Amino acid sequence: NVASMAIRRRKKRRTHRTQTLENDKIPRSFVFAKGHVSTAASELVGDIKRMMEPHTASRLKARKRNRLRDFVHVAGQFNVNFFLVVSCTERGTYLRIARVPRGPTLQYRVRKFSLASDVATLLKRPHSPASGDFATPPLLVLHGFNKEVKEQQLATVMLQGLFPPIDVGTLNIKACRRVVLIHHDQETGFTHVRQYAIAAAPTGMSKGVKKVLRAPTSAKMSARLASMEDIAEVVERAGFMSDSGVETDMDNDAVTMPQDYRRGARQTQQCAIKLTELGPRLEMELVKVQEGLADGVVLYHKHQQERTPEELQALEARAKAREIARA
Repeated sequence: NVASMAIRRRKKRRTHRTQTLENDKIPRSFVFAKGHVSTAASELVGDIKRMMEPHTASRLKARKRNRLRDFVHVAGQFNVNFFLVVSCTERGTYLRIARVPRGPTLQYRVRKFSLASDVATLLKRPHSPASGDFATPPLLVLHGFNKEVKEQQLATVMLQGLFPPIDVGTLNIKACRRVVLIHHDQETGFTHVRQYAIAAAPTGMSKGVKKVLRAPTSAKMSARLASMEDIAEVVERAGFMSDSGVETDMDNDAVTMPQDYRRGARQTQQCAIKLTELGPRLEMELVKVQEGLADGVVLYHKHQQERTPEELQALEARAKAREIARA
């Protein structure tokens, strides 16, 4: 009746979405610059944001007067777990990776870095990123870390926590669009970071056939095929039957696709996995590990010897005294 219709309230079904436990466990991050940074370092912040997508605040803007505690207060509202802070001093550029809200904090000195735009300029055929490439988090590959060394073991745990874990049983390979490689060189002590775009190309067929398989079902492609009397014209067209027109990937380089992928790569098909670098490139050196959020006891310092238990207790007492004074 009319009375019941008047009492009934309208529910917004599109905006009232229940957040699942899985979404709560997804690591989220803030990437920002602290203090005065160079133009190149400011662009590096944007590239790192792009690498951390989609679970990062892409439009986050930091002002010079903002302090670290300002971001800590906001982080709790958005379930942010990590800070990636870029800063510059007279000695160089630094990247701090901190767990929110209580630490620990890894401080890296960035020895060298190349922006994504610089990497694209160096490549003969750079990858044109699509919107779907950054709609899912990248895969993470760690290599060269020694878990017997305490600071490297801690760095491994921190770096693994930046990205969501992979469930092999429920993984949809269509979501695997990027991979982040972090390699630690034991000889030099430097950590190298690279980001690549993933593509799968069917092997043993000409470029003409690949174009047909990869082409979307559009009116333009349908019109091209309709103008041909035989599908063989696609293969026998000039250029398609040349030596460069056929993929010569070895069987050892090909893998069997467990699921349907993108651009003509189908399940049970032999495909070659190709990686194209996206950038940025980073060469870093771990210089300090702190127990708290950019504060607290120094657990590791590259330029200091190992401390005795008495020295650690004294440093811990100093850290607590500073916290009491700030409160």
